Amino acid sequence: MPIKHLENYLSERKHTQSFALSVLSDSRLGIDASYYLKILTDNPPSREPLLAATGGLPLALTTRIESDLRTLEKLRIKPVFVFPGLLPSKRWKQYQHHVEHNDACRDRRDAWAKYEAGQEDSAVKLFEGRSGLQQWDLWRMVLRIFRHRNVEFLVAPYVAWAQLIYMQRHPKSYIHAIFGPTDTLLYPGVDKLITSLDLTSAAPSFSFVSKRTILGDLNLSEDQFLDVGILVGFEHSPPFPPTVHEQALKATVDMVKYYKSGHAAVSAFAEHPAVKSMQYPDQYARTRSMIKYSLIFSSEGSVTPLPLAITTPAHGPNHPHHPTAADIPSDLHEIFTHRLPDEIYFYLSRGLLGPQALVWLTSGQIVEPPPLDNGPRATALALISSVSHQFWNNRKVAGNFWFESGQKFVQHNSPQTVQLAERVAGWNVSYAIVEEELRRQNSSTIDFALCLGATATEKLASRTKGKTSVPNGQLDKKDEVVANVVWRFLELRGFLLNSHTHSPLARAMYTAIKLARLNDKFQDPLYLFLELVRAGVMHGHLWSGRAFSGGPSFGTDDEKSCMLLVMRVLSIVPLNFKVIFIFYIWGFDRS
Repeated sequence: MPIKHLENYLSERKHTQSFALSVLSDSRLGIDASYYLKILTDNPPSREPLLAATGGLPLALTTRIESDLRTLEKLRIKPVFVFPGLLPSKRWKQYQHHVEHNDACRDRRDAWAKYEAGQEDSAVKLFEGRSGLQQWDLWRMVLRIFRHRNVEFLVAPYVAWAQLIYMQRHPKSYIHAIFGPTDTLLYPGVDKLITSLDLTSAAPSFSFVSKRTILGDLNLSEDQFLDVGILVGFEHSPPFPPTVHEQALKATVDMVKYYKSGHAAVSAFAEHPAVKSMQYPDQYARTRSMIKYSLIFSSEGSVTPLPLAITTPAHGPNHPHHPTAADIPSDLHEIFTHRLPDEIYFYLSRGLLGPQALVWLTSGQIVEPPPLDNGPRATALALISSVSHQFWNNRKVAGNFWFESGQKFVQHNSPQTVQLAERVAGWNVSYAIVEEELRRQNSSTIDFALCLGATATEKLASRTKGKTSVPNGQLDKKDEVVANVVWRFLELRGFLLNSHTHSPLARAMYTAIKLARLNDKFQDPLYLFLELVRAGVMHGHLWSGRAFSGGPSFGTDDEKSCMLLVMRVLSIVPLNFKVIFIFYIWGFDRS
């Protein structure tokens, strides 16, 4: 994300240049997807301040993304979105999580109290600051849009900007420019960076900055600019305590100039109480290495340090900015994570595997914010570790839960959990059968409907049994992988039996899907509904003995109970909101 205080400096010094977006016509634009989504969720008209109250995803986000994609398409600009993958290693202390969670709970509680007291403006401000929205929650919706519109995307193994730099400097020039946060400028050799896009105006435009101009104005070397960025602070680095104030950028620049380097400056303040308590010298060194030796997913399909995958056009391979293999630290796993199989990074890169469970496994901890509970986390970890190196099978993972003060180890390698992973190993259905089912069911999508239809009778289910279904023993086509993952998931959750036939839950789900007119958007909510029914929480009764705001407010007790059940069912179904202009009130229709 942006380097702290740098954007104000760029604005004050007028270092930002703007041009019509048509200048980028017939080019491929690399976009940091996390930065792009943060801009949309933080700014009108796609910003929704009441997400902490309503839950779910921002309703206006899909419309805004599709509008932006149409604008780029009209100007013949090919967007290539890069999402961040695993998180570089962070050494969080347990109390930090509990402080954040307690603060969030307090603000939400106060917001509801103000709302019920009629103080709507104050309530909105509190809700706005505690949306609790994680970008991972948006991925499925965003990737569905991208796949529908054939938009190129990639999930980086770790930080997105490193992958974008690799794609720009690759001999094949996969992208021609980068739109991303200012911390992208910290990598040596990066000069021009697009920092903003205006895709909604009648005359679309973009703004960019040049690091060369910044270095000249601040009278810094590129290495010193890297130090300043780390010390001022950005997403992966806390600000240096001795220079934390409104003029932090100027103070940090002056300090780095005085001491000649960031390392010397940090060493000079090593006995500062805040520096000492944060172990800042260690954090500084780790962050510097994380930037200079960032890991990327190469075109050959392997994860490698960025300096070894590119050459610096301006300086050549022997310039100090271009390390050799001998310069790469041997303990990069301490900065990023222990190495995972390249196959897992590939599945991650294509969006077939989400990063969240991988982060739990590689970081060794699960941070559970309120109000969720510790459900299938251990099973997810067991599924990943069971097909990885033995190291990951024995990896200890601690849970930090909002409802418990101490750490609790997640037993992902217990016999009961491992047995779940072993139970679904029999799903190795070949592409020929998947392709036949697509034709038989007249479908183009591999989803719950297709996989349940392929196992609807004992005769159909028998074709999916046995480990010899795949000729070479390997699932090597995307459709094979996706279909088998869905089948394994359905068996893990008890929808399919060990015989690959339907349980009562699967029969109910398949019957409902066949009768539904809106198949694609109905399947996920239907699955959630059945899980809630099985858990005994989908009913019309109060959960805590207290009726909260927003529930049924009139009618008999039986009528209120029925209405509460209807409202709970509707809460998991995708809704489109529209204005009924006659009365100026909001209505909804199912989509």
